[in-house]
Amino acid sequence: MTQKACADLEKAIQLDPAIEPKYRDRMCKLKKLGMFVARCNAHISTAEKEFEREKDEMIGKLKDLGNTLLGKVGLSLDNFKVNKDETTGSYNIQFQN
Repeated sequence: MTQKACADLEKAIQLDPAIEPKYRDRMCKLKKLGMFVARCNAHISTAEKEFEREKDEMIGKLKDLGNTLLGKVGLSLDNFKVNKDETTGSYNIQFQN
C-alpha cells in the first residue's frame, strides 16, 4: 500500500515538479512507513514460528507426561485414537488395543 502511494506521489512530482518541496517530507514518511511495515511483518513471521515451535514442544511434554501416567497401568497414548467431528467441532476418543 505504501509502495503504491510512493509511486503515485513520484508520478505526481514528475507531472508537476513545483509540488516537490511541498511533498518531499510526506514522501520520506511514506518510505519510512514502508520500512516499518516490512520489519513488523518480519517480526510477526518470527513470532509465529516461535509460537509453533513452543506449541510443538509443549505438546511433546504433555504426551510424555500422559505416557508416564498411563504407563503405570500398562497403557500409553498410542492406545487411544482421537477423531474430530468437523460438523460439530467435538472430539471423539476411542480406545484401541
